[in-house]
Amino acid sequence: MRSLLIGIVGFLLGIGCWSYVGPVTGQSRTLPFTSDTIAQIAQIAIPAVVNIDTVMREINPFQNLFGTPYFTEKGVGSGFLIDASGLIVTNDHVVADTQSLTVTLTNGQRFTGRKVGHDPLSDVALIRIKGANLPTLRLGDSESLRVGDWAIAIGSPLGLQKSVTAGIVSALNREIAINERVNFIQTDAAINPGNSGGPLLNVAGEVIGVNNLIATRAQGIGFAIPSNLVRSIVDQLVSKGKIERPWMGIALTSLPSNEGVLVAGVSKGSPAAQAGLRPGDVITHLDGRTMQSPGQIVQYINGKSVGNRLEVRFLRNNEKKSTVLVLREMPVG
Repeated sequence: MRSLLIGIVGFLLGIGCWSYVGPVTGQSRTLPFTSDTIAQIAQIAIPAVVNIDTVMREINPFQNLFGTPYFTEKGVGSGFLIDASGLIVTNDHVVADTQSLTVTLTNGQRFTGRKVGHDPLSDVALIRIKGANLPTLRLGDSESLRVGDWAIAIGSPLGLQKSVTAGIVSALNREIAINERVNFIQTDAAINPGNSGGPLLNVAGEVIGVNNLIATRAQGIGFAIPSNLVRSIVDQLVSKGKIERPWMGIALTSLPSNEGVLVAGVSKGSPAAQAGLRPGDVITHLDGRTMQSPGQIVQYINGKSVGNRLEVRFLRNNEKKSTVLVLREMPVG
């Protein structure tokens, strides 16, 4: 139901119909690709991929008619182990607002899971089960990907556990309006509801992305969160228990000409306000880098840290101006 609702919301917003499909370090390796490569990767990786069954309790808006104050909704998603003691990466939308989590390994073992950290803006979450010597997957380097590289997806589409599909990397750094904080990997490896949170692998068996959403009015258009972003989120959740996301405090709008990004709004007291930016300004450069879309600005800021200084070049009434902005932590709520 959640997948359907999100798809409907995307359609109503005029951004097309999208549906969520329901220490970590290491350098990428390369392996020769043969007719057995995918089978070998599947054999090694499947034990580290988990099925996640969820139960969510919601208030019944029709309780006067049906007499029960709550109803439960069951969901299914995927995840993968990154730590032998039971730390699992999945999508936040798989486990958000859930009353209970049941994690099933491919050998049939079942565990009660608990959410230990999440980041709704990137749609990444961490859950934990109590285990030992569990199989794991390693996060690879998504920056090393090329369009046309092989991509292998594993998960539980429609609850069908241990499903393996293969395709290629169709595009990189894909900006999707439903989540401008992620530059997605696009793939034609078959991804369906229930694949959410499962791994997208390279031919070295490393995770290059976390399967996240699909275009429901198309075939072979799926999207995954790049592994380098996932690594950054996981490292912060493990070390700090939260995400310290740098913040400018502005609302942005694209310009038809792509000659800069329009400042549509400035939050009171924000770094942007203190730097003198106003609605109607057009940001053209950050630290000397040309900016042509809101997504470019968001991604550049995501790569910075709280306290960093930015040189902002902008146009005001067609007059070139510049200022220095000091990033602060994004306020909660």
